[in-house]
Amino acid sequence: MKLCNINKTYHNKNNTVVVFQNLNLELPTHGCITIYGESGSGKTTLFELIAGIDKDYEGTVENDKRVEYLFQEIELFENLSVCDNLLFATSDHNEINELLKKFDMTDLIHQKVKKLSNGEKRRVQIMRSLLNHPDLLLMDEPSASLDQKNAALICDMIKQLSHEITVVITTHDEALFDNVADISYRIEYQQLTLIKQNHQIQAVKKEAENKKESVQTKENSLKMSLLYLKAHKLNFLVSIILLIMFSFAAYTGFYYNDSGGEKQRHNVWNYSTNLIYTFPNVCESTPAKNSNYVYKECESYDLFTLEYLNKVIEKNNDIIAYALEWDSGIYNGIDYESMEQLEKDVAAGKPISIVDRLKRSFYSYYDVFQIIEYVDGEETIANFVNPETTYVDIKGLRKQLEELNETPRVFPYELVQEDKLPLIVGKYPEKNTEVIIADELAQALQKIYGYDSLNKLIGTQLTFYTRGDVDELMELLPDDWGNKDLYLHVTISGITSYENMFENRMYFKRNGFQSTLADIYHYDVNKLKVHGEKFLIDPSIDTQSVLDNLNVNSPLVNDSYHIFNGENNVYVEWSGKINQDQSLMKKLILVLLVICLLFILLQRFFFKKQLIKEAHIMKQCAYSPIKIECIVNLFICICAGVLSFLMLIGMIPALNQIALLLFNRTILDWSIEHYIYSLLFVVIVYELGMMLYLKYLTRG
Repeated sequence: MKLCNINKTYHNKNNTVVVFQNLNLELPTHGCITIYGESGSGKTTLFELIAGIDKDYEGTVENDKRVEYLFQEIELFENLSVCDNLLFATSDHNEINELLKKFDMTDLIHQKVKKLSNGEKRRVQIMRSLLNHPDLLLMDEPSASLDQKNAALICDMIKQLSHEITVVITTHDEALFDNVADISYRIEYQQLTLIKQNHQIQAVKKEAENKKESVQTKENSLKMSLLYLKAHKLNFLVSIILLIMFSFAAYTGFYYNDSGGEKQRHNVWNYSTNLIYTFPNVCESTPAKNSNYVYKECESYDLFTLEYLNKVIEKNNDIIAYALEWDSGIYNGIDYESMEQLEKDVAAGKPISIVDRLKRSFYSYYDVFQIIEYVDGEETIANFVNPETTYVDIKGLRKQLEELNETPRVFPYELVQEDKLPLIVGKYPEKNTEVIIADELAQALQKIYGYDSLNKLIGTQLTFYTRGDVDELMELLPDDWGNKDLYLHVTISGITSYENMFENRMYFKRNGFQSTLADIYHYDVNKLKVHGEKFLIDPSIDTQSVLDNLNVNSPLVNDSYHIFNGENNVYVEWSGKINQDQSLMKKLILVLLVICLLFILLQRFFFKKQLIKEAHIMKQCAYSPIKIECIVNLFICICAGVLSFLMLIGMIPALNQIALLLFNRTILDWSIEHYIYSLLFVVIVYELGMMLYLKYLTRG
């Protein structure tokens, strides 16, 4: 080992400091060399030059030796045993046992390092360096922080080691090491001044013989990773917990309220967040006390024709199904002006029939619905024959359905896009009288009929009332009126998984319900006008785009659901938000992600000093700290991934139940595919972050 004409200068902001000028040093093949000097004289800089750490100098450094550098601060894995610390240097237990015996530490082989004295720790540090088989051992202040007894023990060890290898030490304690040193130098005036030399120890030039390869091939990175993991059990447990939180935040952030998931789409249908309902134009709103409900009493109605409806549907490709509504109590609005004229005509003695009176008393809907005359007592009465389409009741099953907590009311819809309505069993309607029913109603019917599977419901016929007083009405109809069967008969063709908590829905093919009803009640469907339109739209699209295309002068809604209760012209409106603004939740999730990352970084930051020490140890033992960290972090990610998987499976239903209570909606959809994507994101971010952080710590 030889240093020739070394010039070393530090350039600070304010001045330039010359450390060495034309410094020369030649080291022997063995012996103890001590270097004395005041603080700041350059002892550490000289060691960094010899060890090859500092390469910013002028001159020549010749070195063919294996150099081990023991820093002044003790660098060990504090949470590992003496044996585990030595295993970083070699896997040869016999060699470890020999050194332990030589250093009188056999009884402490399984003792954790943090429970050792400073002198014992220093000995472990020296043993680990010797297991790397160095030719040259650099020891910076080996007696620092040691009592007199331990300092003397270290001196004896250094003396023994110097018979086999070259040991170079820096120290302030000249008295302690005077008897140990074979050669002593003092750093002064940017030079090395020889103050002592044992003539039996001569500096020699580089030897030509082939030395035994002292550095063992390192193929057991996995084993060292497990030791590294063992040294940080508690810290890595905290890391796993933080990663589980991070995984949950990532999954939630990516897939919160994901309308693309099957379960989430089902949820959207269930809570009517994809339902647009046109309202009467003039309604008086009455908020209910201590409730989110608002009661709307409606006197005047916007009326829409089928021609307008078809234009709306053709213009909006996102409409999946629709329903048209009217009822006999409000469809025939009274024409007050015609009634005043009627009274004048009657007073003038003009003959007016019962039918004429009815036609002139109401708006001109007599051209849609037929009028019948019947005798009530001695009085002849006329009335329109028209159905009610707000809902229909299942005939003969009211009591059984109510016992199963299922309403007999069914709301008829007509399908525009069949493929957007998934079927559990069966097929889509091919005839006007074929229908699809929802799973909840199907399960209730299955129990009533005693079927062992839903498949047996396919082909079953259901009969519905389309008027509450249908039996009485049938007795009043004239014999020549034709078909007296005013019941709606349909056949179940399929069952869908999309249910709704506010109404049992029944789906006809497009125009199927209106055509069937027109056949029963003999009205002209093309002249029909309705006061209510409901549109089921694709849950994955922006509702506002459909609202903009409706272009009607009625209050429409895309963030609340509305239910017509069928009594006294009162609408019951839920004023609580369902399609709530997602930005707040997204921001909260983003904050959770950032907090998790910060906690992970802070955890590592608190152990920054320890991590630097341990990285130096791994480098000295010819391991890559980055590689070890990568393997360990991968293991942590696998553990966190498995645990977060189990946690999400259990937590998502619980979170959805809470969300149902608070917001009347679920918030998460479970998906293996989504989980894998979010986990990959977490692993990549964590691995890259930790590797870059360790690279930053060990950049010197």
